[in-house]
Amino acid sequence: MAPLRRSVSSTPAGCRGQSVKQIAFDLGVSRSTVETHRTSLLAKLNLADNAALMRFAFEAGLIDTSKPPSTNP
Repeated sequence: MAPLRRSVSSTPAGCRGQSVKQIAFDLGVSRSTVETHRTSLLAKLNLADNAALMRFAFEAGLIDTSKPPSTNP
């Protein structure tokens, strides 16, 4: 999966309140990878912080608010 696409796929999870650890677990990657993609997204989208990233994801329709966050099995 392309880095930006994987980054975007993790954004809704973060917006549902999932921790970096949980997002990493769900995607099968390391916490460091999640942080790297988040930082990359902020830079590519010229956003200042996580709140701006969440707002962007919500406004872009990337967040399914009817779906609760997943939990560790």
